[in-house]
Amino acid sequence: MKKAGMILLLCALFLTGCSNVELENRDFPTAAVVLWEDGKLAVFYAIPDLEGEEGSDKKEEKQEAVLTKGNTMDEIEKSFQYQSDKYLDMSHLKAVVFGKNLMEQKEKFQEVLSYFEQKPVFARNMLVFSCEEEDREEILDLALESDSSFGFYLENLYKNNPDIGKEKEMTLGDLLGEIRKENEVILPEIKKDRIDLIP
Repeated sequence: MKKAGMILLLCALFLTGCSNVELENRDFPTAAVVLWEDGKLAVFYAIPDLEGEEGSDKKEEKQEAVLTKGNTMDEIEKSFQYQSDKYLDMSHLKAVVFGKNLMEQKEKFQEVLSYFEQKPVFARNMLVFSCEEEDREEILDLALESDSSFGFYLENLYKNNPDIGKEKEMTLGDLLGEIRKENEVILPEIKKDRIDLIP
């Protein structure tokens, strides 16, 4: 009898919380750009927005890029959540772009990396890139104008360039490993006029 009661309790726990948020009530960022601007973190999430005519099954994928500023990644995540009517679901994040100014702020950059490292939702094979903070507007335009979700677009750059291959990818796991070894890290770079996949 006690065993049956425990099973019912566990089922109730699994059916409560954020796991019961319907898919249409979630935002699924596919990429995040993390910058250092005016002494604060500035993050924008590239979020696909599926829209279609009412009563039609045809959906058109558009992109949204939502910018949020704060002192920590957790603060930014909470701030975004407070402003949105949807649950922020990071399970589809494919790529993170780090600003070079941020990477030069060693302590703050380590803090940001710890955020990504300590949360199981962020896969170690997630791609990482760099950019110049002053190119933010051009990168934002690239995210919005991409025919596919920005994160999938960045992922497909490697898949569709056989001369480069997956061995040239830089992942979150690679980056964390290089930082631990105290090696100098040069990431593939997104520039305002091109993307350099090989650093």
